[in-house]
Amino acid sequence: MDKETIDIYNRDAESVAQLHSTLIPLRVYDLINQYFIKNTATLDIECGIGTT
Repeated sequence: MDKETIDIYNRDAESVAQLHSTLIPLRVYDLINQYFIKNTATLDIECGIGTT
């Protein structure tokens, strides 16, 4: 990762963490309940917030 991206993450980390701690991803929960089967293997495709 380049220095500019790392600096942006470091600068905004606390405010982004605070924001994310207040969000409730109801749509994601609905999709999980619809498409995932309990007690089976799942592939984690890694999601993130990206850069600004």
